[in-house]
Amino acid sequence: MPDTPRPRAGEDTDERRLIALPFSVAQPDIAVPVGHAIVRLSRVQLEQLAQAASIQWSTEEERLARIDGQRAQALLKSASGGDAAPAPLDPDAHHLLSRFIEQGLASIFCGTTPQPQPHVTVRYLASRAGPLAGRGDILFHLPDDPTPFLAVNWWVA
Repeated sequence: MPDTPRPRAGEDTDERRLIALPFSVAQPDIAVPVGHAIVRLSRVQLEQLAQAASIQWSTEEERLARIDGQRAQALLKSASGGDAAPAPLDPDAHHLLSRFIEQGLASIFCGTTPQPQPHVTVRYLASRAGPLAGRGDILFHLPDDPTPFLAVNWWVA
């Protein structure tokens, strides 16, 4: 799936996007409970990212890969197999989780008998209060549900 860029940070924004989701991800997978949803991710993709967690970096690209690697390790640590996470998820790992969802690389299940969701709404909500004040968040909603199951800080000024 193409990686659609986020709206420009640091500006007033209220943009919604409907993201198509797969009903399943490559096996083996992990399940991460987030709010009233369960997000399923490919264990293989996370393990590949996690390999960069301990690299010595000298470029910005390597530094960002290391951060993603540490976030992938946190996701892998919080869940095993298809089981629910036994411990709370490191909040910093929510950033990697949000990217997987935005890129359509995650499956999302919800309901008392969890059913796969074909779409998720991503809302970019930001307000600039002045030259040095503002905040932007990314909110993830299931269709027809006004309550986000995941919120991630996008930018702060």
